[in-house]
Amino acid sequence: MRTAIRHWSQWIDYWAVDWDYKGDTFHNQWQSYRSRKEPGIETKTTHVYDDAGRYTVVAKVIDILGNDTIKTLVIEVR
Repeated sequence: MRTAIRHWSQWIDYWAVDWDYKGDTFHNQWQSYRSRKEPGIETKTTHVYDDAGRYTVVAKVIDILGNDTIKTLVIEVR
């Protein structure tokens, strides 16, 4: 399998973002995933907040081996 992987993004099977995580349940507000018809995956996303404030953004990534990881980032929107 390693010889078939030519770019780091090929390890990602699925990823999703919760743009306003409240500390309890992850809400999948944006996602990109592979399918047989669409084997590529988006590696960038953006979001526009309607209101200023402090937000917790959580990104959840699942790789092609089934491993998952979560990254949390607190941002300030002015």
